Amino acid sequence: MSRASPRKETTLAGARGAAERIERERLIELKRARRDDGEEVTIRLLAKNGALGIGVLQDDGETRFVPLKRIRTQRQKDKAAYRFYNQYEMPKEYATREITVRLHNSAEEEARRLNRAENLRAIPPGDPDFGRLYARRADAESLNRNLEDSLYLKKAHSLGHLRQEADLLGFAQLVNSITLARHRARERLRPAA
Repeated sequence: MSRASPRKETTLAGARGAAERIERERLIELKRARRDDGEEVTIRLLAKNGALGIGVLQDDGETRFVPLKRIRTQRQKDKAAYRFYNQYEMPKEYATREITVRLHNSAEEEARRLNRAENLRAIPPGDPDFGRLYARRADAESLNRNLEDSLYLKKAHSLGHLRQEADLLGFAQLVNSITLARHRARERLRPAA
């Protein structure tokens, strides 16, 4: 008889019925950290459901996932662009209080077929900021869809990146103007307090 996998955690009901969701744990990287007793150890950083945590080996040989608290997300300038990094608070038994983890892939990770963005989110579900930001997702996707619908055969209206940027700015200005006009109309209809 086979035993049920401990990683099966939630059941999601979708349009096609209930489906079992399996949360994967994926090794992101190994980091050195110092414990309170001064011993320097290598910790296994794992991603599970988009969150980062430490994989702690148990007596029975299983790995326990200990989630880390995200402190902040930072953007740092690189040679050609910007890169994003998260800072995490370490558990109390470590003298190393914070660790920094990059959110972009390296060439080594591409060789081992690890996509960090697929496994590790800058702001995962369960993070205090997630609910506030996730609520805006539908609006952003709606605007992107409206922009795509305005394109004939999904092709840009103009040639060259400067002209395309001007088109995008014009589209954004149009959307903002319509939103402002609707807001002002609604304010005029509101009874005076």
